[in-house]
Amino acid sequence: GERGEFLERVMIGFGWSVARAKVEKTEAWQFLRIWDANKLSFQGRDGREQGIFATICRMNHSCEPNVRLMPGSAPHELVAYAAVDIASGEELCICYSERNALPMLHFLHLPTEGRRHWVQRWGFTCACERCHVEDDGARAFRCPRPSAQLSGACPGHVLHRRSRGWGGAAIGALSACSVCGFIPLSQTVAQLLNAEMELRRQAEEDLPKLLRDATESSNFPMAEVEALAAGCEAAGLAGDRHWLVFWLSSLAAVGRSSAGLGTAAQGLAAASVLPGLGGGGGERRRPGATSGVEAYLAFE
Repeated sequence: GERGEFLERVMIGFGWSVARAKVEKTEAWQFLRIWDANKLSFQGRDGREQGIFATICRMNHSCEPNVRLMPGSAPHELVAYAAVDIASGEELCICYSERNALPMLHFLHLPTEGRRHWVQRWGFTCACERCHVEDDGARAFRCPRPSAQLSGACPGHVLHRRSRGWGGAAIGALSACSVCGFIPLSQTVAQLLNAEMELRRQAEEDLPKLLRDATESSNFPMAEVEALAAGCEAAGLAGDRHWLVFWLSSLAAVGRSSAGLGTAAQGLAAASVLPGLGGGGGERRRPGATSGVEAYLAFE
């Protein structure tokens, strides 16, 4: 339970006497809370492992980390590597979560509100430099300026500006267009954000189970991925600058790969070229990622 209300029953089930469980429950609950807040999970030589490390576990989290944790050559070993150049006196920061609730999508690919929502499980709100940027580069929309005002569609994009939440109503604002300077009207902002919220809801509800059940390309949910991608295009999400389109494109690339799904997903994570939904290829753009995040994700 959230406050250890079931712990006494579990302790008795593992052999504690009723009297001893009542006495030691508080101390055991404190230990479990410390363990849960400080442990690191990683893929070791013998499978998935967890541990507490005297130095590494004292590092703070950042959404632009400069230290990458990798399993070592010895059993139960976790090694910290500098993923980027680190200046003297600069704080060493790690990424607390390599995963999130969406399969085959690294935590650092989430938009700002999504990352902040996820790390609240550790009891803090991320205040790293990347989370303080006003405009979220991972939530871009095509310029909504009416084409009648121009000689054609504007090639620019608008970005979501920081709002107040992740799971509730579509709230917030959009920046001026990166090319023409057009400022979207409030009605247009609401339409774009509501459409985005609905697509995200569909993706979060429909795809994770289908992806977990997929064992090979033949039962990969390609039709569902392509349908959602088409919805993103119709809703005005910027194809090369929005995290949801990036995730769907990545999924499509994995599903089309001749390698096993797990191998394809691992290889794609650090790839510099991302096959498009139409089968073509191009430079892999990670929406909202700085050069430091790019280096961290590509580090091997």
